[in-house]
Amino acid sequence: MSRVVWAIVLTAMSAASAGAQDNAAGIRAKQQASLESSRTIETAPGASSSYALPAPEVTLQTTKQGTEATAVIGVANPFWSFRTTIKTPIGKEDDAEAAPVSWSGLANQATVDATVIRKRVFRNSQNIDALRLAFCAEHAVAENDCSDQAFAAPGKEELRDRFLDYGIHRHPSVFTAHVQAGGKSFDFVEAGGSTKKTEKHTSVAGGASYGLLFLKQQSIFALNVDVARDYAAARDSTLLCRPLATDLPGTERCDTRTIGKPAPTRKITTTLDFRKVFTRSDPSPGGRSVPVIGMSIQMHVQAVEHAKTIWGLDAPVYFLQKKPDQNTSVALNGGAAAGWNSKDGFVARVFIGTAFALLGKDFVQ
Repeated sequence: MSRVVWAIVLTAMSAASAGAQDNAAGIRAKQQASLESSRTIETAPGASSSYALPAPEVTLQTTKQGTEATAVIGVANPFWSFRTTIKTPIGKEDDAEAAPVSWSGLANQATVDATVIRKRVFRNSQNIDALRLAFCAEHAVAENDCSDQAFAAPGKEELRDRFLDYGIHRHPSVFTAHVQAGGKSFDFVEAGGSTKKTEKHTSVAGGASYGLLFLKQQSIFALNVDVARDYAAARDSTLLCRPLATDLPGTERCDTRTIGKPAPTRKITTTLDFRKVFTRSDPSPGGRSVPVIGMSIQMHVQAVEHAKTIWGLDAPVYFLQKKPDQNTSVALNGGAAAGWNSKDGFVARVFIGTAFALLGKDFVQ
């Protein structure tokens, strides 16, 4: 789940603290320039999150990794966005092609996910600059000094917060809703039979997530609910052997066959997640706070049809490293986690390579 929303907020705050402007038009121009400088990354559908401040535009991007291809089509503006993600198996050849969707439905192992994101980060106001200039005039701050730095002196923290609140919400939030459909094909034989049969089914899942950010505390509280109707192959199998017509008597070909039709399963999962980032100050000139440790406390409940409900608590701690500019595979994040669930009891693990972000994976379906 990336740090893009966090980057948006920091970008907005940086824009708000820009240098002196001659007038309201100058302030708006500089803020817009700061936003445009980060727009390319923030709107890239290949990023792990699209909760940045994208300009209204339509994007299409296709990628291939190993034997899986992904296509993302999205449209976004500063307050909402929509994207469709299509994933499908594809050959390893450079010119390999895939047809994940057709009139007959979804191809085997292909998925289509439609996601709507509602962002409450920036205030929907056309006169933010006028309000800030009026606020500065009310507190005897010259127009060309009108920025949050004019209220950065000790004892003026409340005034600075009020100045920034004209542009962004003090507690930004993100709401996400998604629906996913996936195609699955199953080969099986009936009990007592030997003829191979094939059935195609479509799995359906949907969910919603809500996250509330606390900027000063660098933390987020999130709630996620997911509902799924999936299909799974039957557990029983057999080794089915058939004689082959060869010049060697008794030659057989044996294949493993699943016995019985695939069965549908239904489940609902609810997760409460609290995340926090601990930082240190970068001593270099102009340095900013550097994330050092990420902490997450997750409580989840999963109810599965014809099975026991599973309760659990997990508390991973991430030791964060700054990614190098070139070879991003060098610096891996890692950490340790401990927890408990009603199925396995107490669990503990050490992990390497897991990413951490204030907005977790529930917001980047």
